[in-house]
Amino acid sequence: MGRRGFIIAGANSGVGKTTATLGILNALRDQNVQAFKVGPDFIDPSHHRSITGEPSYNLDPFLLSEETILSSFYSKNFDIAAVEGVMGLFDGLGKNFYGSTAHVAKILDCPVVIVIDAGGLSYSAAAIIHGFKTLDEDINLRGVIFNKIGGEKHLKMLKDAAKAVDVEVIGAIPRKKIFAFPERHLGLVTPEERGFDSDVLNKISEFIDVDKLYEISALPNKEYQPIKIKKIVSNLKIGIAMDEAFSFYYQDNLNIFEKMGATLVFFSPMRDEMPDVDGLYFGGGYPELFARELEENERMRQKIKKSDIPIYAECGGMLYLLKYIDSKEMCGIFDAKAELLDGMQALGYTITKTIKDTIIAPKGYLIKGHEFHYSKVSAKERDFAYEMIRGRGISEGKDAFTRKNVLASYMHIHALSDPSLFERFLLKCKES
Repeated sequence: MGRRGFIIAGANSGVGKTTATLGILNALRDQNVQAFKVGPDFIDPSHHRSITGEPSYNLDPFLLSEETILSSFYSKNFDIAAVEGVMGLFDGLGKNFYGSTAHVAKILDCPVVIVIDAGGLSYSAAAIIHGFKTLDEDINLRGVIFNKIGGEKHLKMLKDAAKAVDVEVIGAIPRKKIFAFPERHLGLVTPEERGFDSDVLNKISEFIDVDKLYEISALPNKEYQPIKIKKIVSNLKIGIAMDEAFSFYYQDNLNIFEKMGATLVFFSPMRDEMPDVDGLYFGGGYPELFARELEENERMRQKIKKSDIPIYAECGGMLYLLKYIDSKEMCGIFDAKAELLDGMQALGYTITKTIKDTIIAPKGYLIKGHEFHYSKVSAKERDFAYEMIRGRGISEGKDAFTRKNVLASYMHIHALSDPSLFERFLLKCKES
C-alpha cells in the first residue's frame, strides 16, 4: 500500500474541524502518522503533537512558496498524513482562493474530507456537499464527516444525502457537550496547561471510519525539490523560552536553528534561571495570563535586561520585554506597557519593510509574517524597526521595538519563508 494523506476541511469556521482532526489522529496514533496545519496557527499543531508525540508542521501559501509547501509535506517520513485546514475550504485572500485550504489541497494533490455541522440539516446536506465538490473540480473531495448529529434516524438521512452526490461518509460525531473543547482568546486552551481527556478522545475516534479513510486517501508520487539549509555555526547555543506563558513556535523555526548548527536550550522564564546561551528567542503565547509568575521571577527579568546577547521576540515575547503587562513588572528593556483588551486588536498577514538595520535583516528589507493579538501597547519608546506595508503593527503603521542587539515585534515569522533571517540572527549571536 502506498502512502496515504488527506485534508480535513470545514464548510466554515466552527464546524468541528479540530474535534474531527484530533479524533482521527487519536485513532491513528499507533500508525506512522504525520500531522500538518494549514495557515498561521500555533495552538492546533500543539494539540496534534500532544496526541501523536511528533511535531506538526504548518503549510501556509502566503508565507511559503508552493515549492516549499510541496517539499515540506512530501519530504516527511509518514505512512499516512492528516492535514487540518483553516476556516472554510475556500476561504482565503481573494476570489481565486489564494491562501486557502483548497489552495493547499491543489498544491499537494491531496484528497479532501469536509466537516459539516449537521445540526438542523438532513437532505440539504447533499446540496452543500455538491457545491463544495463542484465549485473547483480540481479539488478531490472524497469524504464527509458530519458533526453534531442527533441520532440514527438523522444519520440515515445524512448518509442518503452524501450517497446522492457520491461522497463517502467518513465519520458521524454525535452532539455532546464533552466533545466541545475549552477555548479562550486566540483559540483552544493549550496542552501545556490542559491536555485532553483520553476517554473523550477515544469516544470521538469511535465515530471515525478509519478503514474507509484509508480507502479514499491514496497520495500520488509527487516530485519535489528538497529544502536545503546549510550549517553556518557550531558550538552556539540559543535559549528558547518554553512554558505555559511561551509556546507559540513554528516547528520549522526550531528545526532551522538546529540545521544551521545551533543547539537549542529550552527554559522557563516563569521558573528557571537565565540559561548560559549565545542568544535568546521568545515566541508568542500567553504572558498576560501568567504575568504574576513572570513578575515573581525577578532574577530572570533582571538578567535578561542586563544581557548583551542578541534577543529576538515575537508578540507575547515582545510583551515580556516591555516595562509592564497590565500592572505587572516585566523585563523593562523597552519603555512601554501592554494591556489585554476584550476585543481582538489585530488578525491577519503582514508585510513589513525594515527602516533600519536589525539583528535579522538589513535596512530596506521586506519581511512577511502574521499578527494575532488582543493586547494593546502604549509606548514612550518610538524607536521602531518596521514600517507596515500590510497589517497593523504596534503603533501608527510601525512595528518592532529595537535597541542594540534586541528586536521585538508583534509579527510572527516563518523560517522557511526566508531562512536568511535566521541565518543573520545566528551570525549576530556568533559575533556577540
